[in-house]
Amino acid sequence: LYRFKGHTRDGRPYYEKDDTIPGLSAKFWFYYDKECDVGHGPGWFITREAPNLDAWAAMNPGCHSEAHIAAEVDDMSPPTGARMWSSVWCGDHAGTQRMLTVTRVRAPGRCVELPMEKALRMSVLPCDTVL
Repeated sequence: LYRFKGHTRDGRPYYEKDDTIPGLSAKFWFYYDKECDVGHGPGWFITREAPNLDAWAAMNPGCHSEAHIAAEVDDMSPPTGARMWSSVWCGDHAGTQRMLTVTRVRAPGRCVELPMEKALRMSVLPCDTVL
């Protein structure tokens, strides 16, 4: 579950997922970067590094990411639904397009979706799935 943490300098939401296990930290961050410095171009990224909230762009120097999906500069909200992400880490980024689904979270016991400002859920096809 990716929990809403706030807004980046350009006003887009960013999220944190904390899968911390005693003795092992596994935090992931989901945010938009309009100028990843490795040539990805603008898009939404899942990284193990928190975004630099003081930056307008290149919020993750080196652009290390677990997953990336291209997005237009004017996209203010994360992509939702099942979409083909252009780069998902499977031990290597070469040819690792994967279907990743981003969904809004439903309120407990209700059929009402929480606003994106609360939380998002993600699921991805396993790395050994043939596309």
